[in-house]
Amino acid sequence: MAVDPATGAGDALLVERAQAGDVDAFRVLFERYHRRIYGLVLGIVKSTADAEDVTQDAFVRAYRALGSLQQGHAFVPWLYRIATNLARNHLRDRRAGLWESLDEGVTWDDETLEKQYADPAPSPADVVETREVSAVVRNAIEQLPPIHREVILLHHLHEMPVEEIAQMLGCSSGTVKSRLARAREALKRKLRGYVLAQG
Repeated sequence: MAVDPATGAGDALLVERAQAGDVDAFRVLFERYHRRIYGLVLGIVKSTADAEDVTQDAFVRAYRALGSLQQGHAFVPWLYRIATNLARNHLRDRRAGLWESLDEGVTWDDETLEKQYADPAPSPADVVETREVSAVVRNAIEQLPPIHREVILLHHLHEMPVEEIAQMLGCSSGTVKSRLARAREALKRKLRGYVLAQG
């Protein structure tokens, strides 16, 4: 259970307070998980503007449905499930031609990627190389089918355990492991060409 240093409250207590009408308790949950949910959604919808909209919608829906979260059930997997479902719906609507084309590239900001992959004190050449590698990896992840992209982002970027991902996606742990294995294999194939080209 995560503990907020300012309030000393863990997720379960904050959820209980929010269910009783304490808006500030939900605000703490929002501040605690906004970046993680935004990162998850961005990895699925591939657009910063759309990711922000879907993330906001996920928190609004979570707040409205908070009464349906049963005591003893973890808030984070429940919130991830809401966000993932909204992101999937967004993709489905885009595929139907209601919004932008899926040909649009991911617009993850370079600052976030640099923090993830850059050396603490990189040389200019290292910065260029890191950006290039980040772009190649990002592009390879973008090309994965949504069900594989989801599990890669959840497991590796958000460091969620397989069991939690399975609970969130409503499938078995074996299914998640299978999707992860397929996604990793696909990424290896996609990245092998880049590595060989770098010689």
